[in-house]
Amino acid sequence: MHLFKFPILVLTFVYVFVATDSLSQGMGKMDNPAYKAYFDSLRQMDYNYKLPIFGKGAYKRGYDIPYAWGVGAVYFTQTQEIAIDQVAIGFNGSELVDISNIIQFGPTIATTNAYTVRPRANAFKDLKLFL
Repeated sequence: MHLFKFPILVLTFVYVFVATDSLSQGMGKMDNPAYKAYFDSLRQMDYNYKLPIFGKGAYKRGYDIPYAWGVGAVYFTQTQEIAIDQVAIGFNGSELVDISNIIQFGPTIATTNAYTVRPRANAFKDLKLFL
């Protein structure tokens, strides 16, 4: 069974990192004549940063690369009402006995708030490391 895992991993790697770019649709900015002056100006830029690795070479070839450092912030909130209509109890594998007329629950509302801050560094042009 483990002999089949390696080809699947290789095919997944090839699809995710190679084939997905070729499956994109439409004309890219580098192919559009309206952006020619912009990408030509990138070739003339003096790139003196350490990250991303090979960033200087990317600029010399006219690629527009993202900033090397960044921070992302996300706020998420969720509210969910929980309805408990039936309560049953059983012991040691016995049949469940409905005790809904003895124990009743009122309205229950669960609320979640999440705050996330993610600093990131671009190690390569398209490889982001989230710290």
